[in-house]
Amino acid sequence: MKRAIFSLTTALLLGFAAVGCDDGPLPPPPPPSGPMGSLTIVTSTTGNLPAVAFAEYTCNIDGERGAGVGPNETHVHALAAGTHVVEMVDVPANCAVQGENPRIVQVAEGADVRVEFEITCQ
Repeated sequence: MKRAIFSLTTALLLGFAAVGCDDGPLPPPPPPSGPMGSLTIVTSTTGNLPAVAFAEYTCNIDGERGAGVGPNETHVHALAAGTHVVEMVDVPANCAVQGENPRIVQVAEGADVRVEFEITCQ
């Protein structure tokens, strides 16, 4: 009898532990704490964009895949104050980003830094 109660108790505890292990997806990380600033990304494109399946470029910030940015658009991102690396990727083969890519920018607390990417397409 004691053995049966012990086995039942052990099975219930293991069952509850197993259920507790699958809590679903993790919540998103908290927003950065500390001083904040913003980064305004501007794209201007000249020339002929490819007609097939092109919708937007991608702007990576600090090596993380960022949001899509159209050929002539402006996007604003809130960022922690400090040094950041900004890179325009997913540029079609017949297009080239003018100037440095990636670019290193310094975002100051409460300030907005504007980064313009000129893209020329053949």
